[in-house]
Amino acid sequence: MALTAELERDGDRLLVNLANTGDAPLTFSASAMAGTPAFEVVDADGGPVPLGPPPTPPADLREGLVTLQPGEALCLVQDLMALLPGGPDGARRVRFAGTAPPLPGVWSGKVLSPWIEV
Repeated sequence: MALTAELERDGDRLLVNLANTGDAPLTFSASAMAGTPAFEVVDADGGPVPLGPPPTPPADLREGLVTLQPGEALCLVQDLMALLPGGPDGARRVRFAGTAPPLPGVWSGKVLSPWIEV
């Protein structure tokens, strides 16, 4: 099973394209991959940048289960100003670093996108 992530900026939003590049259906908790905890941001020197507050996760992470068929993708949208409350002032690099928690019968693990400039 293979889950990949690509990240792109679209104005004031970040778009995360999660794709199942494997040959079998892949089920995971997409709700656990939402908000600021799913991103890493660094400044021009490579130091971590403080992020906005995380969203409140659902009480039951199984509510956000998604199944992607082979070749299928899902797009998650993140508001850039919610991620960086002061705005992207200066050089910043960001990547998606989402973690699907261990739940019975579903895929769990971390998926990283390449870094992009914002």
